[in-house]
Amino acid sequence: APVHQLQRALALGPVMAKGGKLSIFVHSGRDLPKMDRFGKSDPYVVVEVDGQKRTTKTMKKTLNPVWKEQFDIRVADSVTSGVTFTC
Repeated sequence: APVHQLQRALALGPVMAKGGKLSIFVHSGRDLPKMDRFGKSDPYVVVEVDGQKRTTKTMKKTLNPVWKEQFDIRVADSVTSGVTFTC
């Protein structure tokens, strides 16, 4: 079966120009695509900042997952840093 990905990238900009701790809260997903023959999906989110990856728990058999997970990631230089979310 094909793998579908939703990916979003954000630039951190000058707000944290000297680096620091970035707190990311992954709340939920809504109306995700059906990925199995029963019309459900087992979604999770991968958050990547400067090669550092964090992954939420996998939510079984749902198209409307609620994760409510927080990740604290160290960022050295936000001018060259970006955040990518992959679901």
